[in-house]
Amino acid sequence: MLRILVIMLLFTTTIGSAKESMHQARKSSKPNVIVIYSDDQGWGDVGYHGYADIRTPNIDKLAQQGTQFSQAYVSASVCGPSRAGLVTGVYQQKFGYYGNGQKAKVAETQPTFMEMMKAQGYQTGVVGKWHLGSTDGHPVKRGADFYYGFLGGSHDYDYSEASEVRADKKQVKKWQTPIYRNFSAEPPIQNTNGYLTEMFTHEAVHFIERSADKPFFLYLAYCSAQLNQDTFFKELCSYSTGARSPLAV
Repeated sequence: MLRILVIMLLFTTTIGSAKESMHQARKSSKPNVIVIYSDDQGWGDVGYHGYADIRTPNIDKLAQQGTQFSQAYVSASVCGPSRAGLVTGVYQQKFGYYGNGQKAKVAETQPTFMEMMKAQGYQTGVVGKWHLGSTDGHPVKRGADFYYGFLGGSHDYDYSEASEVRADKKQVKKWQTPIYRNFSAEPPIQNTNGYLTEMFTHEAVHFIERSADKPFFLYLAYCSAQLNQDTFFKELCSYSTGARSPLAV
């Protein structure tokens, strides 16, 4: 059975959970590690904080079975800098990362946690939103053996372009850029009837399955709940407590 340490990072809260007991995890010199990062999620956006208007049963289960750190805070109030702090373990101001922007990236002199884990013999994967540099700062160039996701700061959940430039030579909208598998653009989301949150989950599961025979590190960064104004009608119906009921996993 895989020994996996799961860390769920939310806005102002951090959750840790182990698939097996902590005693068993300590027996392994290299436990598998998964870091799950949600986007713009607030204190009142999860059920285990005592709120019932948004249902988060799986996150609640992690909280109940794991450890909650109620005073663990992100290192910035905006997306890119806070991610830079997370993936390095260093205050991002120390390497000049102060705000969002197309040219913002983690300094090459500052190791990322993918690079640090890879140096320890881990298979490393990044799935989801990156927002830490699209060229020199590409995740595959910063320690990821595998990458699947989008490189910018936000994205539609059900639409993407096939390339960065449209047929009329105009730049695509920044929230409709291609979904990449390493350096190659994937078919547009709408061509496969996909939904970005589910697509990220499937790719994460596939990475775990492919890495089952070696220690692995996975950084899974959802763009939910940022800008998420839609979801599946069937889920709304099955979880509905009224005309419309918010749903999160």
